[in-house]
Amino acid sequence: IGKYSLILFCPFGVPLSLHRELNIRRPNGVVDATCGHIKAIWRYVAACAAEHRTIVIHAKIDHPETRATVSRALTRDNAVVLLPDHASAKLMASAIRHGAHDHIPKELVLHPDRLDLSLLAVVNQTTMLAHDTYAIVELLRQAQFEARGQLHDQVTLCGATQKRQDAALELCSHGCDLILVIGGYSSSNTNQLFRLAQGFATTYFID
Repeated sequence: IGKYSLILFCPFGVPLSLHRELNIRRPNGVVDATCGHIKAIWRYVAACAAEHRTIVIHAKIDHPETRATVSRALTRDNAVVLLPDHASAKLMASAIRHGAHDHIPKELVLHPDRLDLSLLAVVNQTTMLAHDTYAIVELLRQAQFEARGQLHDQVTLCGATQKRQDAALELCSHGCDLILVIGGYSSSNTNQLFRLAQGFATTYFID
């Protein structure tokens, strides 16, 4: 990093350790463009982690936003569980009902020795498909109710993402012969729109 370098944090944010290091190295040379929705998630997971809650995150495991959120959700006194899809959420629900940690794939659990299935907090990556997120939260809420545990949830979908998904759903519901989704292949937003559209008609993803 040069003496006069300007460092820009992308909207998904960066891991906490990198955030702190760059602010120390360039205290007057950092522009933080992290999305406000994501910062709200960080505040929520940090507060829940301070209560030693296990943080459950519905997200793409390798997404930059996920890495940034995990860095703020995971402490030495709690665990984090990553749920990339409904199938993994069903395993989590089974673990809650039976009090069986081994029902959850090991690769989805960080700090398994701190895993507390009776004290959970749930958030999601801001660009996930709304229908999936609500279904997963309801699945876990029902399991926790049956197990008489505690679950706090905060659906944290990005407002702009939600508007695009609602608009796509409205358009598709009128009937389509062919749907074209135009956007980057690496974009979580356009990938979710592609998934949504596939339920209505033949759909092509154009980068």
